[in-house]
Amino acid sequence: MTKETELPAVKVEVENERLRHIVSDCAAALVSGAFISPKASVEFMEGLPKEISLVVSGLRSRIEELEKAVAYESGDPDAINGHRALFKRLHAAESRCEDLVKALEPFSKFAGPVFERNFNNDDPVDTITDSDGEQVTLFARDYFAARAALASHRKASDDLKEAEGVRG
Repeated sequence: MTKETELPAVKVEVENERLRHIVSDCAAALVSGAFISPKASVEFMEGLPKEISLVVSGLRSRIEELEKAVAYESGDPDAINGHRALFKRLHAAESRCEDLVKALEPFSKFAGPVFERNFNNDDPVDTITDSDGEQVTLFARDYFAARAALASHRKASDDLKEAEGVRG
């Protein structure tokens, strides 16, 4: 290699190293916990735009929340009505959850004896023929899923109560 061909290669290497540090500094500037070493692979660095997008999206959502809170605190009737509508929807959703819990409770309770009798997920537990002559089967997994769904719901409810400082 001659001096003329070496110089551009060295310059490209130096610029590449500077760009790698810039990418690393950009990741650190997000203050999201993102870290990219200047020595990371290009494939790993390709994830930075997605991380930036997530941070920007989160910031935009937070700005919208704060703007709504300011509008509500200022007595803006539209904001107040929007909050009322949201609370109504939340109450309706909670009511539907209560109905679903009541409907799943017997299936969840039945899951215990199904498990005790060593049923596997794919084992049929109950089969009935509908009015069209088609067989409908409940499998062990259906009962186990009901129990798991209720356990997950109760845990989330307990976590929410704890976060709100409510003792249950």
